[in-house]
Amino acid sequence: MVNANRKGKGGEHEAGKLVCKHLGGEYRRTPNSGGLNVKSDIRFYGNALEGWHVEVKRQERWSLPKWIRQARRDAGAKPWLIPFRRNDECWYICMEAEDFLVLVAELQEAEDGRDTD
Repeated sequence: MVNANRKGKGGEHEAGKLVCKHLGGEYRRTPNSGGLNVKSDIRFYGNALEGWHVEVKRQERWSLPKWIRQARRDAGAKPWLIPFRRNDECWYICMEAEDFLVLVAELQEAEDGRDTD
């Protein structure tokens, strides 16, 4: 059986590397998995997720409603997201639809700007 703390830390590193691979920038794990004053499991710097609350879940049993309540509570006024996955599966991301649509609108606006050049 895998140590849950080691699996959690590994998941935080995996999720951080995945995001930075696609968005650039860097990430830092929060010591004690967000158990201190900073609640986010990982923090991003130099990309579009800087300032977001990130709650990483690397678990076999998914408890999405519980995770969402935790992310909302810990994020306060910040936008939040939850990268999650099971063993031998790909990563998924849960976030509020409004935040997702704002990101997509920004992407669409950038794409529309390129079309007019």
